Amino acid sequence: MPPGPRPQEVPTRHPAAPGDYAAKIAKDMNSWQIDSNEGDEWKVESLPGEHGKNFPDSRVKKYFVTSFGMCLKSQMIDLKAEGYWEELMDTFRPEIVVKDWFAPRADCGCTYHLRVHLTSANYIVLASFDPPPVTIEQWNDATWKEVSHTFSDYPPGVRHIFFQHGGQDTQFWKGWYGPRVTNSSIIISHRPAKNPAPARPLPEDTVVIEGKHPALDPESLLDFF
Repeated sequence: MPPGPRPQEVPTRHPAAPGDYAAKIAKDMNSWQIDSNEGDEWKVESLPGEHGKNFPDSRVKKYFVTSFGMCLKSQMIDLKAEGYWEELMDTFRPEIVVKDWFAPRADCGCTYHLRVHLTSANYIVLASFDPPPVTIEQWNDATWKEVSHTFSDYPPGVRHIFFQHGGQDTQFWKGWYGPRVTNSSIIISHRPAKNPAPARPLPEDTVVIEGKHPALDPESLLDFF
């Protein structure tokens, strides 16, 4: 079975702008837009799952799992609808903290993808966190890993946050052997921008932390389940 399609390059106008394409929403994914649903499609499973490990926080009970074709899902957060008005985002420019957790099956390799964009009212990308895909080999320890990134000193005009994650397995086995994802969050921090004047985005790095407890913050803008 050939691999599924890889995420395409980011155009000037964001592809997830309303009206650009229809969303297929699964029963257990009411908060998510399904961008790619290849192989045997997305599935929800209970922790720890076959050849898996329990999540570091026992309050997390479920995860999404991908298949042998590319599976991607996303949310577009409207900041004004969430109570973050224009002057706050343009002048105060609070830090935006994005976190995601993923894990492989011990018996199968996989590739994990993450993409986060800050966009304007017209869905123009103003700042982005688009790290290289993470590939984990077969016969691994199935450890849950956290990916964390903080946006700070981003340009004024941010009105939406686009969050997309997913992946596929590398053995192309029928079923659900790709990366598992859970407990994603987007937190608007109380810390203001370091520079009061408009500034270009700072260089951005991926931080992967193994086995660390997540912050189950009720202020997260992502609706996970």
